[in-house]
Amino acid sequence: MSEYADPRKAIDLSAERVQALQQQAVRQYQPVVDDILRTRSSDSQHIEQTLDGLLDFCSSEHVLHPCAVFREDAGRITPTASFGV
Repeated sequence: MSEYADPRKAIDLSAERVQALQQQAVRQYQPVVDDILRTRSSDSQHIEQTLDGLLDFCSSEHVLHPCAVFREDAGRITPTASFGV
């Protein structure tokens, strides 16, 4: 029997996979964000690409707060960056 045969199990499995992906995004983006903020990078393209990637995962509370803080801090570092949000 397929793991998707029971709709409830399929939804639960999908939710677990989304959460795992969000946790992976936090692990991968955190060092990038920390480095941008620590070095006060003025590379607006890198900042915009990083923020864009973070926004893909902002449905997670673990990403939403760091995303908002990063956007605010990066805007102070590079006010000309166009965040498109």
